Amino acid sequence: MEVQNIPIGVVHPSPMNPRKTFEEDALQELSDNIRQQGLIQPITVRPRIFEGTEPGSSDSVAIPDGYEIVCGERRYRAMKALNAESPEQWPTIASIVRDMTDDEAFDAMITENLQRKDVDPIEEAYAFAVLLEKGNTADEVALRFGKSVRFVQDRVKLNNLIPELLLKVREGSMAIAAGMIICKFEEDLQRKFLATYGSYAKITKDMATRFTASEFMTLNRSAWYLSDNQDDEDFEGGCECKCRECPHNTSNANCLFWEMKATDDGKCTCRPKFEAKHRAYILHFIGEIAEDLVKKGDALEYGKTVLIDTASCWNAEAKRIHDEVIAEITDRGFEIVKPDEIFRNRVYYPASDDRIPEMLKNGECYRCIDIFGIGDLPSPKVAHYYIKPISKDTSATPGEVAPPEAVKLVGQYKRNLEICNEKIGKNHSDMAKEIGTTRRRGPLKDEEQIGFDTLILSQLPAEFFTKYYKICQSSGMRPTVQQIYDIAKGKTDDRDLWYREFLRVKMSESWYPGALTAHICADVMRLWKPDEVQEEDMKIIRATEKKNSKLKERLEELGYDVHGKKIKVEKKADQSEAVIHENTSDKSLMEQYEVMKKKHPDAILLFRVGDFYELFEHDAETAAIVLGITLTTRTTKGKTHQLCGFPAHSIDTYLPKLVESGNRVAICEQLQDPKKNK
Repeated sequence: MEVQNIPIGVVHPSPMNPRKTFEEDALQELSDNIRQQGLIQPITVRPRIFEGTEPGSSDSVAIPDGYEIVCGERRYRAMKALNAESPEQWPTIASIVRDMTDDEAFDAMITENLQRKDVDPIEEAYAFAVLLEKGNTADEVALRFGKSVRFVQDRVKLNNLIPELLLKVREGSMAIAAGMIICKFEEDLQRKFLATYGSYAKITKDMATRFTASEFMTLNRSAWYLSDNQDDEDFEGGCECKCRECPHNTSNANCLFWEMKATDDGKCTCRPKFEAKHRAYILHFIGEIAEDLVKKGDALEYGKTVLIDTASCWNAEAKRIHDEVIAEITDRGFEIVKPDEIFRNRVYYPASDDRIPEMLKNGECYRCIDIFGIGDLPSPKVAHYYIKPISKDTSATPGEVAPPEAVKLVGQYKRNLEICNEKIGKNHSDMAKEIGTTRRRGPLKDEEQIGFDTLILSQLPAEFFTKYYKICQSSGMRPTVQQIYDIAKGKTDDRDLWYREFLRVKMSESWYPGALTAHICADVMRLWKPDEVQEEDMKIIRATEKKNSKLKERLEELGYDVHGKKIKVEKKADQSEAVIHENTSDKSLMEQYEVMKKKHPDAILLFRVGDFYELFEHDAETAAIVLGITLTTRTTKGKTHQLCGFPAHSIDTYLPKLVESGNRVAICEQLQDPKKNK
């Protein structure tokens, strides 16, 4: 077949081409490839002919008007971009010219587009639909393109999507699986779905499934299907139609709704009729058991059943249905109660449990019908609740309970007292805020001490209480607020235990340098675990000193101390002793430190000032680590220095630790008060 080089200007895209989207980046990449290698595969065109008249004649004749692309519009677009850059270099496009009818041309276009790997699902849906309209069967189309019949049918259904959702599928912001579900809906439901999920970055199949579940009601979860009486499945009330014969049942339209058919029962696609049947069935159900139900003003007595309502959270539609059903039942004279107002709590034995009849007979529990037992539509479900006695009077006959109204009023009375106490407590709390920072001094009063102890106890773990207090040992649980208060008030001899446990808990929390616990942890732990603490501390200290000794040696070789200052090498005096005692002059402490450091650069200097020993700079850093004491700073004559210290009476404790850590120590006795020598 001859390939012709046709001027690009006379070649035109076909309006019949089902492919409408072309990625700019991919086109640019194709243009670059053609620029380097040329157009390897020519496009296919057909002559474009229009019917018209020649000048001076009224006869209709065929007028040629260039060429129409049959296959290769993407290559044409890439070549056209090159032609726009350099018309002289790219004036023509290699083409195969074929005479084809519209049907033949369209068939070739579809074949080329549908055999691509990256075919657009919306374009595929359009192409399949056109082929079916032209008389092809789904089997023929499926066989031709290597697809299943169901795949072809599903793709065609995508054409039912409204334009906004079609665009989202094409752009990839809506999953094809989601489109396959939503395309079954009428336009009003599709627009409702768009309003609900249209703002999401990605509309998923799960979103479409949830929407379907809310709009298409599952029949096997309806009240009449859940009934113990199988004949109720043919209940016709409310919509005057049996579900198995209803055109709104998806199981009766398998071709359209096959993927929604979770069971043989199907789903109802008409919510108004589904709701109407639910309301009608509930009234029918209540009419069947009316003799056993408690009516308004009746007392709860053995053998009767009470209607309860556990619904509490609704959307607007569900609340409307709920209110309508409750109003209809109430108008018929039946009592409907909230179970938490009448009963203590629910019995979680199943209704078939052998213990239930005995409990009912003894008046321990009550049989109830929960009107909204499942979902947001009325679906009666049997439940049993423990009776809440109206008083602590044990002389009442088993099963004898006051009317629901009386029980409810008693509950309201008790709740009013609880609200009263809550308001008083809130008022006290507000007053505490208004007082401001406390200014009171002196020993704590009993009430204050109990309050403080209660707060301390509230911070302790459950293991502490289960170890020391019987009230928690049986349950193995943390005490209640009231029990904590009672312990604080009645077990004051245990106060030392509480405080030490509180210290332990706080010290075991996250530690970091400078934290509040860092200031107390060293002292307290040396008191509680002296041997273990010293052993572990020394391991860390020795490891640190080993690292720093090498650094210090190298610094000295370079002529600097550990502070980065130039040092003057002097002849060292005899320092064979681990502890060196020297008297200092009457210079300031920092001056004395600098003088003595030159004489003993490898020793830690301890300065005796009255009843206190002080250390400076690097010596202070080392001592703070070894002894676990606080490192502080002081500014003298504009210079900031590090220092730490300890009482003179502690020298016998701290000096051995410094020596044992591998340090030489020089004790400098302060003969005069340095403050007088400034």
